[in-house]
Amino acid sequence: MQFDKYSKFSINNINEEHVEFILIISKLYDATIKKLPSDKIIMILDDLEDYTYAHFRVEEKLYCYSKPNIHIIKDNLLIEKLDDYRNKFELNQLTVDQLFNSIFNWFLAHLKNHEIEFNDFIAKEKLNTFYSENIEEHLEF
Repeated sequence: MQFDKYSKFSINNINEEHVEFILIISKLYDATIKKLPSDKIIMILDDLEDYTYAHFRVEEKLYCYSKPNIHIIKDNLLIEKLDDYRNKFELNQLTVDQLFNSIFNWFLAHLKNHEIEFNDFIAKEKLNTFYSENIEEHLEF
């Protein structure tokens, strides 16, 4: 996978996190190609779910200055979709190929549909420099 115009954002930390998403999704792709057993694929889904929750917490922390409820609602909808894909896979309602395609499209939707809003907000509010210089201080939980 390669970053395009939808995947470069103002805050380096967010860019690095998106690279981690790509690495996890690439593991799922490799598992699909290698036809790994379901339990191995479930382990990858566990990693993806854990990372998704952590990533969304970072975004919500950074995005809390504008429309926080809307952002959280969108995050929750994406998490519900991810849970739905997992459940369908576990019930044999999705093949491994369908699971990969669904998750790949899920990630693209995350980038295109709401990360762009986040980046526009950061640029508009001129918060990029502030957060880039003080990111660790603002991401403490």
